[in-house]
Order: sequence, then C-alpha cells, then structure tokens
Amino acid sequence: MVPTASELFGLKHFGIIFNFMSLGNPLGAYLFSGLLAGYLYDNEAAQQHSATCLGPDCFRVTFLILAGVCGLGTVLSIVLTMRIRPVYQMLYAGGSFRLPQSSSH
Repeated sequence: MVPTASELFGLKHFGIIFNFMSLGNPLGAYLFSGLLAGYLYDNEAAQQHSATCLGPDCFRVTFLILAGVCGLGTVLSIVLTMRIRPVYQMLYAGGSFRLPQSSSH
C-alpha cells in the first residue's frame, strides 16, 4: 500500500496519507468485529431468549455484510487497476527499468 499511495498521491503529504492508511485496519476491526458482529449477535441471542446464541443464524447476517464489503473492495480494486493501467503503460513504456548490460570482465 505504501508505494501505491506514494505513486497515486505523491510525496508532498505522504506522512498524513500513511497515518490515515494505518488507521484503516484497527478502525475496520473495531467497526465490523466489535460493533457490527456484537450488535447482531446480541440481537439473535435475544430472539432465542438466551444469553448465548446457538446455531448458524448467529453470524449469518454478519457474514453476508462482510462478504458484501469484501466484494465491494474487490470491485473497487479492479476499477483502480483499470484506471491506473494507462498511466503505468505511459511511464514505463520506454523501458526505464531495464537492467544495465553487464560487461564480461
């Protein structure tokens, strides 16, 4: 993610962008695992009139929501790849990353 962010947004505000990217993992874990899964689990347990939930219905909705978020992330990654491909083809078409020819010493 770090090289991609620097190429997409430049290095002018790289520290802020890097710190913003670093917040994504713990924030997502808290929102999806802590709040969403806990809330839906408690609702399902309340429907079963128990303190604990039994059966596959406990995390079914959570699974479907997280699968949808993963699917959305996949689609957005593909869109980003398709939009950025012409830029990389233009930048590296001249062979700027060719290995130097070694001399036979």
